[in-house]
Amino acid sequence: MRQSRKAFTLVELLVVIGIIALLISILLPALNRARGQAKQAACLSNLRQIGEAFLMHANEHRQHFPLAGIVWQDNTTHQPADNTPVLLGDVGMKNYSYMTDLIIRACPLQIALEPYLGQQVRAQKLIPDGVNEYIMGSAIHVFTCPANIDEMQGGMNAPQISKMIDNGKSSYGGNIRLPTSYAFSEAVLGWAGPNTTGSVPDHSRLRGNIARIPHPADVVLAGDAKPRNGGRFGSYDGWMVYNDGTNHDTLASMFCRSDSGVLFDHYRHYGNMNVLFCDGHCESVSMPSEVIQASFGGNDSTANEQRCGALQNISVSVGFAK
Repeated sequence: MRQSRKAFTLVELLVVIGIIALLISILLPALNRARGQAKQAACLSNLRQIGEAFLMHANEHRQHFPLAGIVWQDNTTHQPADNTPVLLGDVGMKNYSYMTDLIIRACPLQIALEPYLGQQVRAQKLIPDGVNEYIMGSAIHVFTCPANIDEMQGGMNAPQISKMIDNGKSSYGGNIRLPTSYAFSEAVLGWAGPNTTGSVPDHSRLRGNIARIPHPADVVLAGDAKPRNGGRFGSYDGWMVYNDGTNHDTLASMFCRSDSGVLFDHYRHYGNMNVLFCDGHCESVSMPSEVIQASFGGNDSTANEQRCGALQNISVSVGFAK
């Protein structure tokens, strides 16, 4: 007797394809979420390494962290005339790391931390050797959040590349930009030099002394951020510094301010933000929804700050007197 050959009919094949497509559509969001959570964990690991590097730098430099903000002066705007050992009160060159670039001046933050992140610093001059060494080296990966370089993370509005911190103008007249996915606290690390006008607190670099921070476990040192003037297709050279405007700023009050709120990146970790504190520990906190952010309209009221949840418990200011 001749046996008949069994095969799938077209209808059966289409049903199987339909079931597979349905399963993929159900599982894909969960897989993407798991992928995002893995990147968030890797980002927390980066911040922990950066925190350890800060603390090791402090241990070897008489409790001083490296400097952030404008490091190299051009004698026009900001005029950070405190970047040499003498003007920093560091004649013995024990508080900070230095490079020789026409004159001896303090290293920008990322380069100062390179030795504590497994990268040897060979360059003596910042431009172009020090910049190129950082960009081509291994330490830059610790300063780059995995979700910051993936345009699929969080949807189409996610940043595509790691961002920049502007370290001021050099004697060559050009801006020095070093890539980073994280913003750093000016209240702890300084900015452009003392400010004696109005109610703005003193932005002296001497704030980098960890021994002077009253509550290091409550004060932000670094966290997820995008530059103030940057977007998915925007400029990538905006300041990556949480600059305090009063002696009572928190991440919540910064979120409410139109000039600083743009630092917050809702898309990187699906509405969460990884934060490094001055004592070296890290946390992941929830941010208000983008709808709430839009409703603030630059208003810095107490009511709006209270809507920011965990952000209102994280201090930007350290409360130093002028």
